[in-house]
Amino acid sequence: MPGYASNGFIFQKETGTPGTYAVVAQCMSVTPVKTERNKKEVYTADSQDPVVLLTTRAAKQVEATFLFDPANVDHQQFKTDIDAKTARNYRIIYPDPGAYQVQVNASPIMYEPSELDGEGSEITLKVSFCLHSAETVTP
Repeated sequence: MPGYASNGFIFQKETGTPGTYAVVAQCMSVTPVKTERNKKEVYTADSQDPVVLLTTRAAKQVEATFLFDPANVDHQQFKTDIDAKTARNYRIIYPDPGAYQVQVNASPIMYEPSELDGEGSEITLKVSFCLHSAETVTP
């Protein structure tokens, strides 16, 4: 069974042509899609411990961190998409021999550049996406 190393992953966004993807430059990290279900605790008269009910699936999010370049068109597009409430298709391609991919339709909901300091630290951009759909794709 092969293991996975995280270096070599690719984060892409769909271009203006459906089904055509381009790499988003300077992506440092991506938090993949996680699955979570909401729960609710219900107390009944005949028990002092709550009954835990599993309810709807929780909203899914993906976070990506980039080495920020304010002049980069893709980095600017994230902010434009937040303002316009635009959803796009994105792909996370894992660095494995089988080319495991996760394709998502998502809207960016947070655009957060890091602070500027006098130490010369790298400036990063954290973008959170709210997922509308996600699927595993293997070519």
